Amino acid sequence: ITLKSWESNAMPRVLAIEPTTDLTSAEVQAFSQEIEDEFRSKLDSPDWETVKEDDQVVMSKLTKGSLAKLGIKTSAEAFKMVIKLNATPEQCQKALTNYQNRLKWDDALQASSTSDVMVQSKDAIRMNVLHSQSNPALGGLISPREFVDLARTRTQDDGVVTHFAASVTLSSKPSIKGFVRGINFPCGMIYTPCDDGKSTELTYIVHSDIKGWLPTGVVNKGTVTTLWNIMHKLPEAVQMDFD
Repeated sequence: ITLKSWESNAMPRVLAIEPTTDLTSAEVQAFSQEIEDEFRSKLDSPDWETVKEDDQVVMSKLTKGSLAKLGIKTSAEAFKMVIKLNATPEQCQKALTNYQNRLKWDDALQASSTSDVMVQSKDAIRMNVLHSQSNPALGGLISPREFVDLARTRTQDDGVVTHFAASVTLSSKPSIKGFVRGINFPCGMIYTPCDDGKSTELTYIVHSDIKGWLPTGVVNKGTVTTLWNIMHKLPEAVQMDFD
């Protein structure tokens, strides 16, 4: 197992793994903890700026400058969405992070996407490698992208479900012709059960560098549009029967 950076002056560090890698090993767990730590540093930032909101979703962002304050060097903005969903954290997590389920309602994903490239569990922690492939966005202006990510999912004693992920390289998943390989900085979801015992507050942070040569403004517009649509499909999606 080796750790490397995609660019000498950029974050994040990227874990290079093999199909035989033990995802429960101390080294991989340490990397996963780095992912969570950076996620939480972004979450706790006082510099989130509201992008748009309605009676269901509040979307905000961290700009390049705000991320630099956290020591994160990138031109890719981070986006945070907060929504209350009428389902348990477990049901919400099934709808959003299990790609077999997500493909039933999210038309942004291509059918070849899979969330179980590698799966290992230990001590109530689930580790998996995800391979997501997106459809074109903004009428084809943004071509298909793909990401390979390592994720760690855990249910805490208080019922909160956390899912943190970031890009890795995997020798069995090289870049595919027709897709641009993007990078996910530490991102993920926190599913917090509400006091009524029936609903969940979801906090969802996405921080992606989709690569390519499009202007930042176009990329941000496409990201906002895609995420806004996903969040507004979620209330219905979490009611689906995935068993």
